[in-house]
Amino acid sequence: MCSEEEFYVMPLFYESLQGLEGLLCLMELYAQNNLLLDICEINYIGNLPKLMVVNLSGNALCGTHDYRLYTIYTLRKLKVWVQD
Repeated sequence: MCSEEEFYVMPLFYESLQGLEGLLCLMELYAQNNLLLDICEINYIGNLPKLMVVNLSGNALCGTHDYRLYTIYTLRKLKVWVQD
């Protein structure tokens, strides 16, 4: 059970969102300007029940075909999504 809001600022040069899937209290993720290449990385955070804010701008995956649709479908609970 979560007692307070949580956010995570990912340091630069990360290549994966793997490992974040266990942060069930995560509400905000700031992972801009990293080395995320594969659109499937979004699956690692897709089932986080409290995630409402995501910033993935500046990552190569943002240029992937259908990135916008894939992200909206996978992260349905988002209230704020920062795009390139």
